Amino acid sequence: MDARIDVEDLLGLQTGEGHIIRNAGNIERLEWDVRRGISSIPSHPWLPTTGPDAITARGFIYDVDTGRLEEVSYPGPTGSIG
Repeated sequence: MDARIDVEDLLGLQTGEGHIIRNAGNIERLEWDVRRGISSIPSHPWLPTTGPDAITARGFIYDVDTGRLEEVSYPGPTGSIG
């Protein structure tokens, strides 16, 4: 986790186009956090999930050390984590 990195700029996103979670924990916890974030998007009553204006939500983890961006599979486990 490096708070000096401007993730939006790095990924070419404008403010509000992405939800950034910074986590120094283990990868399982981070994937869980991303899945929980993704799950809240299609359940929002103002966002269409069917028809021509339907939204899709995807989540990624950026590895500061390797520079790799990995997609988190969704749906996946989003229940409580120990």
